[in-house]
Amino acid sequence: MRALKEIRRYQKSTDLLIPKLPFTRFVREVLMDARPEEQRYRIQATALRALQEATEAVLVGLFEGISPNYYFSYYYSNIV
Repeated sequence: MRALKEIRRYQKSTDLLIPKLPFTRFVREVLMDARPEEQRYRIQATALRALQEATEAVLVGLFEGISPNYYFSYYYSNIV
């Protein structure tokens, strides 16, 4: 019963599921591994938010059984 209540609560919510600070740390760590230290990236808050929303959409789709290729084909078929 408790799990169903939690599922319903998350379905009704529009908040992000992954906490913002750990996600930001993860993105910065990946960016630091991708480039040498003298070439640092600066990422805007809006870009980070969009990346987090897209990441959560793909993860939720994976849990629901939707192929990640669906998202890529959807965005490439439209002009963004």
